Amino acid sequence: MLRILPFALLAPFASAMAQQPVTQPPAPIPVSTYDHERDAPVATARRIRATIRVDGVLDEDVWASAQPITRLTQYDPSEGQPGSQPTDIRFLYDDEALYIGARMHDTLPATARVGRRDMGMSASDWLTVIIDA
Repeated sequence: MLRILPFALLAPFASAMAQQPVTQPPAPIPVSTYDHERDAPVATARRIRATIRVDGVLDEDVWASAQPITRLTQYDPSEGQPGSQPTDIRFLYDDEALYIGARMHDTLPATARVGRRDMGMSASDWLTVIIDA
């Protein structure tokens, strides 16, 4: 009798669970209509004769003469959508180098993340430049 008692106590719960309606799987998330090849901005580098100091500060007058790219899009969390913060990127070149200057504005103060070696970078801001030569 003791061996049947645990089963007898579980039977009503199992019966109630069997009568629960089956839920449908969630609808698929629509694929972005953003096309990297069609929608990616195209830059034109301006040839310069001035000297550029590579120091992270775009204070040389020649930077103002370069046509900026401002129509940039997100990759994550909303692929193909306009960036959430203003960014402008300028390209200059001379006989020695291609110079890429970017101003990436952010309404939040700068912070430094302390992380483990090889940690993911998904919580960071990224700028990716792809040169198709």
